[in-house]
Formats: sequence, structure tokens, C-alpha cells
Amino acid sequence: MSTTPNKTKTKYLKFASAARTVEDVTLPSGFVFKMRPAPIQAWAATGVLPASLAAKMQAAAQAADTGAAAEEVIKTFDEDDFLKQQQLSRRLLEYCCVDPKVSVDGSDPEALAPEDITPGDFVALMKWCWSGGAAGESLSNFR
Repeated sequence: MSTTPNKTKTKYLKFASAARTVEDVTLPSGFVFKMRPAPIQAWAATGVLPASLAAKMQAAAQAADTGAAAEEVIKTFDEDDFLKQQQLSRRLLEYCCVDPKVSVDGSDPEALAPEDITPGDFVALMKWCWSGGAAGESLSNFR
């Protein structure tokens, strides 16, 4: 097995990185993160977002308000669903945060850990990630 990087992969990753939309997101603290929306369609097609979890999350998202959404989650999610949701949340946060980077497991010494982020900013980041970014925010008023 070769230890040199695959040149085609490196070339494509540079190309794809340049083609991605990166947005400035101002958090409640006033700090600005550079964020990119997650490729949810690709993740759904490849199983990163499990179909069973996606269906339950969709049902919760269609609830009339946050209280009804919480009820739907409590009613339909089992322990395995909560675990899958946490794994997906981790992947979303690490993928979406471009600058500064966020690393849940501390594998990147240059990245922030979730506990480094103030609670208000953390909630705002997670909402941004789960909503699909600014595109998702603009659809929140559309029914």
C-alpha cells in the first residue's frame, strides 16, 4: 500500500472545496464562523444518514411547534435512534464548521472542541447545521 497521497483524489478534493458554498455565520456572541452546508442528499444515499432515522426526524420536523416535535421524538425514537442522531450531529458539526474547525474527539489540535464553544453559540451552530444553513433558514417560513 502506497503512503503517497492519491494525486487524483487530492486534485478532486481541491476542485470540490473551491466549488462549495461557504457562508459567514454570525453567532449570538458576535463571533463569525465560516460554515458550509452538509451534503445531506449524498449522506442519505450512502447511509451516513440512516433511512429509518431520516423518516423519524422528518416526522418530528413537521410538528406544529417545538413542544410537539419533542413529543414526536420521545414517542418514536429508541436508544439506537438517539445514538445515530448523536453520531450524525457530530459529523454535521465537524463537516459544517470550516473556520474555525471543530473536532469532537480532539484529533485535530488546531480545532475547537465543543466544550470550548459558549452554550449560546453551540446551540446556534447546531441549529444552522441541522437546518441546512442559510438555505434552510430561508425555507423555515415557507409551508
